[in-house]
Amino acid sequence: MNKKTLAFTLTALAIVSVFSSFYLTQRSPKRELRPDEALGATTAEETARLIGNQGQVVLLVADPADYNLPTAELNAEAKAFRKSLQRNKGLKLVATEKIKLISTPFLPGLSMAPGQLSKILPRYANANALVSFTGFSQLSNEDLNALKASRPKIILVCEYWPGCRELLAKKLIHLAILRRWESTPESAQPPQTVREWFDQYYTVYTPDQAGQLPDQ
Repeated sequence: MNKKTLAFTLTALAIVSVFSSFYLTQRSPKRELRPDEALGATTAEETARLIGNQGQVVLLVADPADYNLPTAELNAEAKAFRKSLQRNKGLKLVATEKIKLISTPFLPGLSMAPGQLSKILPRYANANALVSFTGFSQLSNEDLNALKASRPKIILVCEYWPGCRELLAKKLIHLAILRRWESTPESAQPPQTVREWFDQYYTVYTPDQAGQLPDQ
């Protein structure tokens, strides 16, 4: 093989390698979205139950542009929430707000910035429920005062942090939907229904159940 043939062969192999790598990357296995879909759908059902299947609902979701958040998962949650809500003729989704998040020192996950909530709540004084898929782990005094004066019921969907227990106990939030921190038993049957998928990963807490949450 002469030098020109060798160079051509190596170039061709390099091109094939690049395209193969690109194709395999694009064809990588998709993440299982059923837990995210179950979270969205069940949150809508719990919201409907909380406000008596009647009224206006506001949805807060994370802006996926921040921190390269997983768009597929966020979209699956929001889409399932809207779809489930639409089945209930007494409920109307009046607004969806994308929230820019910030990192939270010493606490899990991301959260809306202090002061954001106190600006959002007054805009929806006539709503019956505000459902947040973003954390509240950094609240300002203005945010706390806005929660105390809030007419909408507050449903918080997030990772657990210690302040969640106090907000729930004081009924500043009315439902907390939290990721389970105990692992699923190996003997557990694979989930089949939407609710089973939800129960495998998440738990619903009411103010009366705040004492079941850890204080740290």
